[in-house]
Amino acid sequence: MGRLWLLTAGAVLYVAIPASGRTTVAQRLHLAARRTSSAADDSSVTDIVSGNVDTQQILQDTANSTAKLRRSMKVILGKSTEGMKSLKTLLTTNAKGTKALNDMLMEMGRLTERMDAFGGNMERCRKKIISLEEKDAEILTPSEADDPLLGATSLLQLHKHAEKLQSHVGMAHRILQSNGQQLQA
Repeated sequence: MGRLWLLTAGAVLYVAIPASGRTTVAQRLHLAARRTSSAADDSSVTDIVSGNVDTQQILQDTANSTAKLRRSMKVILGKSTEGMKSLKTLLTTNAKGTKALNDMLMEMGRLTERMDAFGGNMERCRKKIISLEEKDAEILTPSEADDPLLGATSLLQLHKHAEKLQSHVGMAHRILQSNGQQLQA
């Protein structure tokens, strides 16, 4: 893994990295290595193959390239860590927002149920009011009172009205008597 390979065909520095599907990281490392390696032309390749090049210089260049590559890797990994932290923060914020929306939807559901129940109660009240108004409207008109089929109904209504009238007259009589006794005293 940490080994460096110097290829004589292009004098390009490659780093062996595990195949983990991170092609962008591998591409970045490859480009960094290319930037740090010297531009080798055909004569330098021939010198390397024949052994006419100073090996100490090659080892020094390789060490410098390795140090630059380590710094580049450190920067890349630092940025990757920051990106992951940022992504984690965004996901946490998104989860909190989703929970708040879910709570609001649940409350809206409860309020809708309450509004439906209130609407049902209002409808029942309206029907009761209509039925009471219809009962009040059952008072017979004079033409209906003359109808022989409704005679029993009209007698019953007359009897109820007579009882009410009798109770009102009785109350008025008692009030008048009590006022008269107070005046005499």
